[in-house]
Amino acid sequence: MSLPLYRDHGAPSRLRADGHMGLWWDKFFHFYNASWQIEDGDKSEWIRRVSDRRSSPENRQVIERFVIRQMELGQCLGAKQKVFETQWHFVTGLGIPHPVENGFSWHPTLGVPYLTGSAVKGLLRAWVEEWLFEDGQEEEKKERIHRWFGRDENDEKSEKAKAGDLIFFDAIPVQPVETEPPMEMGPDITNPHMGKWLEQGASITDVSEEPEKVPADYHSPIPIVFLVVKQAKFLFQIAPRGNTNPDEVVEAMKELQAALEWLGAGAKTAVGYGRMRDNVEQFEALQQKLPHQITETEFVTMTAAPSGTTVQVATEKEELVRCTGLPHIEAKANWGTGATLFLAQVTRRDGIAVKAVWDGW
Repeated sequence: MSLPLYRDHGAPSRLRADGHMGLWWDKFFHFYNASWQIEDGDKSEWIRRVSDRRSSPENRQVIERFVIRQMELGQCLGAKQKVFETQWHFVTGLGIPHPVENGFSWHPTLGVPYLTGSAVKGLLRAWVEEWLFEDGQEEEKKERIHRWFGRDENDEKSEKAKAGDLIFFDAIPVQPVETEPPMEMGPDITNPHMGKWLEQGASITDVSEEPEKVPADYHSPIPIVFLVVKQAKFLFQIAPRGNTNPDEVVEAMKELQAALEWLGAGAKTAVGYGRMRDNVEQFEALQQKLPHQITETEFVTMTAAPSGTTVQVATEKEELVRCTGLPHIEAKANWGTGATLFLAQVTRRDGIAVKAVWDGW
């Protein structure tokens, strides 16, 4: 078999257990013959070999640590988090060029299937635009779209471009790629009966002379094999941007859950791919692995007027912590060096305040 690399490259013929599956899939296809052609059955064999492997213990630890770090980051940003489990097959990135005809999207550093944050945002926006509002609610729909997803200069000529109030994280699997549950990958097929219609149908001049270009059920099916995720669980996170009301994040996650259940994520959703359901047990199991932290609302003391949106404050437990998200407040003449009480959400880790976010007056 030939491999499109330099001579004496030393590339192995099979992916190692601790190897990067995405890099292997994209760069090391080695089923070309001496004429740089791919023979019948070799595409299926390549997909089988890629999916027929077990991750090393080191890979599992890397993914678990990454997921925990992402959850900690999300919590610090006030994100709403959920784990969703696929109800059937999931695939994304089919349009990426590859020798087997159908590509696949891999996380650039983890080498696992994932869904980009922009794809998550696009799914939720499609749900809001097409399914969330009734006829006659165009203004409400427009306002929601601009608030959640932002606007560019083409949306409203009278208003400047603006980022949305929500931050969408990549959806990442909570387990590594395996040949068996909990995360299983493998080949799937599609059987087009269109003959040469899709590639040459536009050039038909005489139907009677070119029957092979006409879409009809007398053509023999041509199976096309592609790689799919057969079973997996993904962590989804949506965080507020700036001083966004936390209720907006809760509402957005609720609608994302509906979109995943009814529309699905990724490619081939029209035939049932990509649909997911909430997996509370898996999410609670992940939470148990997080460093202990509690977010609670309590009074904090501001000892001086803030000059911006961040100020050092004292909590009820006589701790000093920097509070973010404060609106700009004009200093009052009678403030002096006195103290002002206001509410904040204080996040504690192992009993120690690590963050405070303004929660209202």
